[in-house]
Amino acid sequence: MVLQRWQSVYLLVAVFAMILACILPFGAIVADGTTITKLMAADYPVLLTLNILIGIILVIDIFMYKNLRSQKMVAAVAALLCIASLITQVLILTHNEAPFALVWNGSIIATFCAFVCALMARYNMTRDEKILKSYDRLR
Repeated sequence: MVLQRWQSVYLLVAVFAMILACILPFGAIVADGTTITKLMAADYPVLLTLNILIGIILVIDIFMYKNLRSQKMVAAVAALLCIASLITQVLILTHNEAPFALVWNGSIIATFCAFVCALMARYNMTRDEKILKSYDRLR
């Protein structure tokens, strides 16, 4: 029996998305069409720490393939932490006291991509678990 390990691919894409989320700005303060300040995760230590933690959890989750139940739980925790990171970014953007317009940028999209990839990985883990149980019934 051969299992398609697509969850590893999804988790790897999620890791790269979280790397991008640490590098890309998540917003910019704009006045008269010119960018004055880019809001980066490095400027907010809590957000940067959260994004790095999510990336580390996703890397660890890739190598937990021998224990499928734990791998599913870690993927769910990573997805919840992605939601926390998204909420943090949105709160920083909406509660900024600058009198300028705020523009959404790439880090929010990268974090959302990591969230979707973590959910897709968890879905594929559940599918593989069902396949393994069906083969165990046949034995």
